[in-house]
Amino acid sequence: MASTQEELDLVMVEIGTQFKNDRTIMGLLASLSTTDKTNLVAAINEVNAKTAGAGAQIDDTTARTTTVYSSTKTDSQIADARAALKTEILGGAGPTVDTLKEIADLLTSSDTADDNAIAALTTALGNRVRFDAAQTLTAGEKVQANANIGSVSLVQFGDPAHSYRDVFLAALA
Repeated sequence: MASTQEELDLVMVEIGTQFKNDRTIMGLLASLSTTDKTNLVAAINEVNAKTAGAGAQIDDTTARTTTVYSSTKTDSQIADARAALKTEILGGAGPTVDTLKEIADLLTSSDTADDNAIAALTTALGNRVRFDAAQTLTAGEKVQANANIGSVSLVQFGDPAHSYRDVFLAALA
């Protein structure tokens, strides 16, 4: 089985080859019919200036690249997204624990049931992979941590100092 490094080398060669093909398909800036041929952005800006008076057409029913939503439709979509996000973040929590203040109050309460929940939460926090401090993990814990976050080990990945830029530039040549 190839390492991630070897696989990425193959990808870089393919990307470089595609870039060469795309350059051929796109052609040269000098062949643009715009007045400004110094760069693509300048040419696009020239075209944009010629069409600026056309104005955007509002269409709240269908998202398109040729129309825009009204501010009312945009505000509505933002409100819908906020409501959906709140539902996902709170996960159905009741109104007694739907703010940070209420959660803080719960964490400092003296209720036995709350104490058990806090102890479970503290244990769970202790069994996490940290990013703010070094940890000593067993080989099994490393394998499990990689599996949990969907990552690979350095052995599977390859040399982290490998220059993919060099591979890409060689493919462009």
